[in-house]
Amino acid sequence: MSALSTHTDANGRTIDHRWAPGTVVVNADGTTMFSCGVPGCNSLTKNLRHNISTHISKKHKQDGQYLAKAMPAPRECGDCPARPDPSAYTAPNFLAYVTHIRRRHGHQGESEYLWQRYQELSDGETIEM
Repeated sequence: MSALSTHTDANGRTIDHRWAPGTVVVNADGTTMFSCGVPGCNSLTKNLRHNISTHISKKHKQDGQYLAKAMPAPRECGDCPARPDPSAYTAPNFLAYVTHIRRRHGHQGESEYLWQRYQELSDGETIEM
């Protein structure tokens, strides 16, 4: 850890990130975790620069793609049977839809074209791969 890319928490423990708010938690086995200090978060992640940066980008960057894709926006899966069939599936957001089609329908590869299609639809509409 470079001194220019780290700082210390209130307990004097080194956080492996330049500015991330939080504290370092020491586990019983002596390993350390970073506890996010953003109000209401308190997530734990490895005390490694990459892990801390990824957490902040995904969970706290207001204009980030991850939060946009996690926003509630229900869509019906067009590759599943339609309602009222019990195997019908409604994705609560885009991330859940991608997980569903990868696991249930074997989709592989990029999902950017699906994201574009997902955004074109309104809540409750059907999306097909």
